[in-house]
Formats: sequence, C-alpha cells, structure tokens
Amino acid sequence: QKSIEDRVPGCSLDAINAAYEGAVTVVGLGKPLSEDMEKPLPCFKGHSPRSFRTLLDHHLQNGFPEGDLSTIVSDPYDDVKGFAVDAACAFAFSLQSMLKQGYTMGQVQHADDEIYQRFTT
Repeated sequence: QKSIEDRVPGCSLDAINAAYEGAVTVVGLGKPLSEDMEKPLPCFKGHSPRSFRTLLDHHLQNGFPEGDLSTIVSDPYDDVKGFAVDAACAFAFSLQSMLKQGYTMGQVQHADDEIYQRFTT
C-alpha cells in the first residue's frame, strides 16, 4: 500500500497532523471488539457491526444510492471508514437527547451559546 502522501497530492502527513491537532480519538480503528461484531447496533436498527460494515463496503464500492458513480470510493481507507459512521451516530444521539430535554429542532439548528454548550458537552 502507498502512503496517503503518494496517493493524494497536497495531503502531506504534516497537513494531516496540523488538521488533526486537538481532535478527540480513541483506539480501535473504528471497529468493535470481535465479540461484539454480531450484537445489534443501537444507531442502525436491524444491523450488527458486521452486517453494517458489509453494507458500508457495498456502498463504498457501488455508490449510494447504488449506481451513483459520484459517490463510489474506489480505494477507501479501511482503518478509519467506521469513524464517519460513529460520528453520525454520536450526532444523532446528541440531537435525540436535546429533543428529549425539550429543545425544539429550530433551537438546536440556530443554537445560542447555552444550547451549543449543552449539545457539545
């Protein structure tokens, strides 16, 4: 496999480090423990981590919606492809929590400082 620096012009390791500075990360490379691969996912009903990763791989290869050539990822970076999915779930659960606390969708969409702080902490 080639380094990202060799594959994507302008995407140097220094640029990645600068962009990632201060980011939150956890170990595991976006993949659940092997013993959890068949457990139901709370964010994607009807899927386990294994079945969802299979579906994700399918759509990376075939596009989403299927056949949309502009969304095909011919050479995905396998070690981090699950991070975007995890981020979408974190956002969805945060939004769900705010709505359960009585905030409206409009308040969340046009958040003042207090609402923004509640959403992000």
